[in-house]
Amino acid sequence: MLATESELTGLVEARLYTRIDELGDEIERKEAEIGLDLSRGRVSSSYIARGLLLAAWLDALKNHGALVLNDLCNIIGESEEGVVSAAWFEERFDDHVDAAVKRLLDRLIERRPFGVSPSVSERRRIMNVAVGIKSGARKALDMAVLRRQAEGRRRAGVAIKEESEWDDRLPLRRRRAFDRDLIELAKTADATGEPVSLIMIDLDLFKSVNDRYGHQVGDEVLLDVSRILCNRVARKGRVYRYGGEEIGVLLPNYSSDEAKGLAERLRKDVEHAVMSRESLRLTASLGVACLPDDVASSEGLLANADKALYRAKSSGRNCVRSHEDAAAAPEAKNGS
Repeated sequence: MLATESELTGLVEARLYTRIDELGDEIERKEAEIGLDLSRGRVSSSYIARGLLLAAWLDALKNHGALVLNDLCNIIGESEEGVVSAAWFEERFDDHVDAAVKRLLDRLIERRPFGVSPSVSERRRIMNVAVGIKSGARKALDMAVLRRQAEGRRRAGVAIKEESEWDDRLPLRRRRAFDRDLIELAKTADATGEPVSLIMIDLDLFKSVNDRYGHQVGDEVLLDVSRILCNRVARKGRVYRYGGEEIGVLLPNYSSDEAKGLAERLRKDVEHAVMSRESLRLTASLGVACLPDDVASSEGLLANADKALYRAKSSGRNCVRSHEDAAAAPEAKNGS
């Protein structure tokens, strides 16, 4: 069992180093399969030759991505729970795919006369495949970590029912866990005087994603957003799927100003991200409230955060609004 980050890092680096060398062998094998030998003129048209080469190499890249993903998921299963996060594995997978893409581009240049650079179309095809590989890997790695966490809880003797607190498709806790934690944190804040803040997040015009691309792509977008939010929140608090595309973030020991600062960083993270295989861009509206700065109860905290979120939606979306902002203006209905 891999118990330390250094042990895990060493194994991952060794495995990826081996795999990148194997990619070169796979490229040559793919070329041999189609009987391609440009130096002997076995393909008369250079255009056809480039197309055959590129198709073979893209197939090799897809196979390579699947092998590396399987390696990392197996390593996650062999590690101690909580040693490294899913984001850690995702970053290394993305870096490895980028290295594999560079190797393909270099190979493409080698096989063209006088080192001519790949065309825009060729680069786009390679990058599209790479984006698809990365997007698919994120969900698989997230789920591998969740499975490892669930196994860790079983081994620790934690009740199985606790596992139902996690969403079936996203690395987020469910609404039932949110309701419980909100009450518990409010009690702690009342007893200690320490603040607790709540950020409510809603994806702007998300229904149009489902309508245009289908619910499968919508699920991929929600997974991408969940990963972005979890990476930013990390150990600061907990992230929950409140309902549909609405997400809640509970932040113990966070003042109103600190929560607004974090909410703004979350907003920018979502705005600047390219999501799913469709390369979509979305924005989010966020509402912030704090106990005891704004209210004196868990019910009031949720109500005020919701009001702030409604105010963000009615203010043009893609913005952060606080309880003070909502209190200073008439309440507005939530936009889609």
